[in-house]
Amino acid sequence: MRPVTATLEFDTPFVVLKQPVALKARDRKPTTANPKVRVSSVRANAPESGVNVAAIADGSGLADTDGDGLFEHDCEKRNMWMAQRAPDLFVEFELPEAVPLASIEIWNFNDPWQTTNGVRRADIRVSTDGSTWETALAGAEFTEAEGNPDYDQRTVLRLNGVKARKVRFENLVSFGTGSAVGISEVVFREAVSARAAPLKPEDGSTGVGIRRTALEWTPVPDASAYSVYLGIGADALRRIGTTDQLRFELSELKPDTTYYWRVDAVPARGRVVSGRVAAFRTTGLVAWWKFEETTGTEVPDASGCWHTAQLRGPVMWAPGKGRFGGAIELNGSRGYVDCKSSPAMDCRSEMTVSVWMKVREFDKPNQAIINRSDNAWRIERNGERDAVRFVLVGPKPETSSKTNQVVLVSKRPVADGQWHHIAATYDGLRAALYVDGVEDDAMSAAGEILSTPVANVVIGASMSERQHHFDGWIDDVRIYGCAISTEAIQELYRAGPD
Repeated sequence: MRPVTATLEFDTPFVVLKQPVALKARDRKPTTANPKVRVSSVRANAPESGVNVAAIADGSGLADTDGDGLFEHDCEKRNMWMAQRAPDLFVEFELPEAVPLASIEIWNFNDPWQTTNGVRRADIRVSTDGSTWETALAGAEFTEAEGNPDYDQRTVLRLNGVKARKVRFENLVSFGTGSAVGISEVVFREAVSARAAPLKPEDGSTGVGIRRTALEWTPVPDASAYSVYLGIGADALRRIGTTDQLRFELSELKPDTTYYWRVDAVPARGRVVSGRVAAFRTTGLVAWWKFEETTGTEVPDASGCWHTAQLRGPVMWAPGKGRFGGAIELNGSRGYVDCKSSPAMDCRSEMTVSVWMKVREFDKPNQAIINRSDNAWRIERNGERDAVRFVLVGPKPETSSKTNQVVLVSKRPVADGQWHHIAATYDGLRAALYVDGVEDDAMSAAGEILSTPVANVVIGASMSERQHHFDGWIDDVRIYGCAISTEAIQELYRAGPD
């Protein structure tokens, strides 16, 4: 067994980290700023143990959790790969095109009790066509994982511009004497060359914001301008602008969508140099209000989509009284939260709303929880009952040809002075209402939600009349531009504070 140890960053004074785990020097910096290269596919010629081999190149489990600019890998086995050792075992990575590689970064197998299953040594072989292979590094040495959630001291293998479309790790040798060998994550970095290479968002990034997102790339010598291309397919790029800067601001993007982009360098004289195509996926989350503030009237949007909300009237901050930390308290007679409007929140074909609420008193009909006008969608008290309802205007229920309105009503009581999680989804074919992670009502329906571009999202009161005020506490409100899964809703219900 590995001993459990406390972790300090040292200098003067000593500092205890959020994830206390290992003794490390203070003010460490990332060792490379080279562009990341997206991995198109991964395969291994042996059965995987526990998870798909793709987990080592999809970014799962990798995040800058302590804000120091270095990426830590977690200890979850589902975010790693492990296989039985064999003489002919290899792992093969395919890149979108042949790319000059500056380096490979490896986070080794980070299970706290099995770090010796990590790779100690391997041969790194490369190919530009998939048939002819050459050895780039023989007997490359890897470092053992730390076996804790603060694992950020990954192995960096320098390739110095070796060009590759495919990369193999062969002759894998682990640190231990057991029968298994594994890896947590592998990242490839492009060598900066005479073409523009994507820097931000990194190739393969997910959860990219849909508003105020900017593309950034590496400079090209003698370039007088850069042509920027964007599209929803690698073969369907269109030019969206030209700039003499190394940055280009995008207009509002669609949620939960994969975009491809490329930057071509335009020299003062000579031929245009085409850049490498990169990809990123936007977040499905278009707004997220946590209500962790204690003063003022502004509520920042934690989704990164810049939908700042505003407290109107006698709405009170309730620090320490929320489902997660703070919340807002509404008095049932005045006050609401104005979340304003944007095209991203004008969800028409699909959507999800998630909210935590604690009712102090259901004393008036149709008390509003959250809505986007009476003519789009709303979640509210169901008349005078101890229940909530989700109303969608526009979609036609499968069971009726006479109405273009979906009404779902919960069966579980919610006015008991306890926190309850309410979620509502629509995917273009079916609407569902969830209470505390359980689907409570659902209906097949088709058609778009009525578009109301100028209608604001409002929390705690009726949008159209500023009436039907909610009496109680509301916390952690999220709006998605897509219908998230039942499993994702259950995760929101089970989740603790971030």
